[in-house]
Amino acid sequence: MNPDQRNDLKQKFQSWKKKTPEERQRIRTQFEKFRKLPPEEKQRLRASRERFKNLAPERKQKLRERFKNMSPEDRNDFCERTQKRRERLKDNSPEERKKIRPRQNERMERLKQASPEKRKRKNREDRVDRQRNRRDIEQTRNRQRALERQRAI
Repeated sequence: MNPDQRNDLKQKFQSWKKKTPEERQRIRTQFEKFRKLPPEEKQRLRASRERFKNLAPERKQKLRERFKNMSPEDRNDFCERTQKRRERLKDNSPEERKKIRPRQNERMERLKQASPEKRKRKNREDRVDRQRNRRDIEQTRNRQRALERQRAI
């Protein structure tokens, strides 16, 4: 091991020592979850981390603050929406993706220019719409199950 690698390792050990037992346990748990993920999901997360590392420091801080200030429900919704968007984009051809991205960027620009109250209202409306959609989907599934049970009898 060369001296630079040795110093890096030493710094990592010192950093680990400074962490509380709760932080260490949380890190171990997250690592274990990551270890169990399928390879393509691991690759996606690594690529995402790399993109984040390449952002400007101000942008990173903004994203950290935004995520930190979200409620757990909002975080889950955000992650869920992001995953669904990725899935939808993955199914499209490259030409279709090029058409979709500008629309998303335009929407984001409009939201950035909107007042904080308007953004909050829009986020709340979106959340209510998502909850309504989930409820509608669940009701439809329940009806389908009921019909299947009736047919089985």
